[in-house]
Amino acid sequence: LLDITSLQTLRWCMELPPPPEDYAEDVFVCSYPKSGTTWLQHIVGSLVLRARGGEGLGEGHVSSRTPFFEIDPHWSGPGELAPHIVEGHRQIGRRMFNTHLWWEMMPKHDRARYIY
Repeated sequence: LLDITSLQTLRWCMELPPPPEDYAEDVFVCSYPKSGTTWLQHIVGSLVLRARGGEGLGEGHVSSRTPFFEIDPHWSGPGELAPHIVEGHRQIGRRMFNTHLWWEMMPKHDRARYIY
């Protein structure tokens, strides 16, 4: 368990509901720590944003588009993301995350795509 993650947050992660109907599918960039996560985040984020016309491409740090899923400051409650994370996702019309969680710890729903 990383020191930026609590057991409570891990439970909340598993309770993430599907995205709002007007959002595209969720994208989870899943990797082992120190295995090129940021690089993969950048590639996936660039492809996703370019597919929707490039809007917002290159603005801010890659982690602002694909925030770390399982850290405490990104959550407000069970299945409820913090307002600053919700706002970032609203701007691009979909939820994208990076994570080091095991498959068994991930939220599962039909409107999610997982890249391992």
